[in-house]
Amino acid sequence: MYQAYTNIIEDCNKFIVLEKEIEDCSKIIVCTHAKLPFVLDSNVVIKTVFLDESIDDTLLFKIDTISRDDIATLLKLVPQNNISEFEGMVARINHGIKQKAVVIREQLLLNSQDKQGILDIVNSNKYRFSSPILTIMDNSLVIVPKYEKKNHDGFAVCNTVFVVKANADLFNHYPTVSFINVSATFHEGINRQLFGQAVQTVDYIKESNQIRLYHTNTCSKQNLNKLMQDSTWVDYVKKIAENMPVITFKKLKEDFSGLGLNVVDDMHYWKCVGMDKLAGQDITIIGTPHSNEYKYLCIGAVLGYDIADTQKNKQEIEYNGYRFNFYTYTNNQFLRELQLYFIDSQLCQAVGRARTIRTNAIVHVFSNFPIRGATLMEKDIMK
Repeated sequence: MYQAYTNIIEDCNKFIVLEKEIEDCSKIIVCTHAKLPFVLDSNVVIKTVFLDESIDDTLLFKIDTISRDDIATLLKLVPQNNISEFEGMVARINHGIKQKAVVIREQLLLNSQDKQGILDIVNSNKYRFSSPILTIMDNSLVIVPKYEKKNHDGFAVCNTVFVVKANADLFNHYPTVSFINVSATFHEGINRQLFGQAVQTVDYIKESNQIRLYHTNTCSKQNLNKLMQDSTWVDYVKKIAENMPVITFKKLKEDFSGLGLNVVDDMHYWKCVGMDKLAGQDITIIGTPHSNEYKYLCIGAVLGYDIADTQKNKQEIEYNGYRFNFYTYTNNQFLRELQLYFIDSQLCQAVGRARTIRTNAIVHVFSNFPIRGATLMEKDIMK
């Protein structure tokens, strides 16, 4: 026990020394996205921040899934002097879920001593919780209850809720700082809400024949499982991919490897950012990377949009300079834009591993979602 405390004290002393070095620094400070708010709040004068890659998932929006059973367990464990405030919040959450609320906004107003008491309780009873229950200790929460389709009569209430911790207005607190975001997946509309109307976009897309899109088939994860049973489609993909490195969904790596494709071990959708080992190589990308729908709903709720209308159908839409048919939101323009943006982001990150802007690499993409600058290998999408 003594050694453990000694290590903690040593770490704290190192942090104090490092913080002092940062405050005295007149050079470039390098930090992770998550540490940026702490640097901005330090005593050092910051004039310009260069943000490498998109900060949606790493800084602006943190989404956790919490079990309602864990909330009930914590309610039983909290000390009596806190229970009225905490119990009131839990009651309002449960009432909202019972009423099929789309969004529940809550605040837990506890002083630092009471918060520390609850933190100690959770740490002493970790085995009793199956989800990151301490997320509920944040002062301001946006909660999106999860529902599942039960039958034609309605929806079944699930045992989980999505708790969103948002730094959506983070940059409005630093009006004297210039933020420069270098990313292949920058969405001007969303970022105007985060950074304000002063956002300026410098767009650089190299139109070439390096990205080749094969878009006849719907390439969602679900449909790819069916396509892999079609020997004609498999032979077609193998003929084009040959022995190129292949990037696809994490859960389909083993299946595609079993078909004889050269699947990259340490890359897949949602794990491509910054990796450079495929630079200059011809590669193949397989799949249309849809995110969990609740990601769109949670971000929409945080930004204050109406997310009640989630009806979808297959329809003709325009995006990236193309007109094409796609299964997306029927009437909710914001959710549609968010869905298309996140799909586009993952495809661009995967394609970018070949570094086509600065090399002559060819990227073959099997997806029914058109990427800007791609050459269409089938002609049923109108540009």
